[in-house]
Amino acid sequence: VLYVTKDGGATWTSYTAPSTINSFDVHPTDPEKLWITCNSTSSRVLVSTNAGATFTNISGNLPAIAARSVKVDDTANEGIYAALNIGVYYTNKNMTGWINLTDNLPQVAINEIEIHKAAGKIRIGTYGRGAWERALYTACSAPVSLTSTNIKTSEATVNWAADAAAT
Repeated sequence: VLYVTKDGGATWTSYTAPSTINSFDVHPTDPEKLWITCNSTSSRVLVSTNAGATFTNISGNLPAIAARSVKVDDTANEGIYAALNIGVYYTNKNMTGWINLTDNLPQVAINEIEIHKAAGKIRIGTYGRGAWERALYTACSAPVSLTSTNIKTSEATVNWAADAAAT
């Protein structure tokens, strides 16, 4: 159950989620928009645009395992980081699915995920394996000055201008 107040606690409304809520995060500038993670293999990450009255399942291609924590980056594309028992995943409002950001993290339950903007990192707390961090997700721009030459049946030479944001 999710309890919501819009008047500083004078009145409360309760909403039923599809499963037990493990974590939530609220949009930094729109208090009506929130994300929850659930202890479910089908409704793992959900978003509400009406303070929890209704939810949309955005679990998509996430592994069918409960999500334990969610954090939303305060960027224009609303980057969403979700921590599951087997990794950390990312999506944003411009992407069609989730990508795995796990790198070398052991497969262990993740209890908390936080964004540290000043350091440009996400930090997670695990169950029994300590803390872990990685750089915030940044997408490279589309290639500029893309050209192809020497095109053959099974090969081609492709060139493009360097992207300063790429590492």
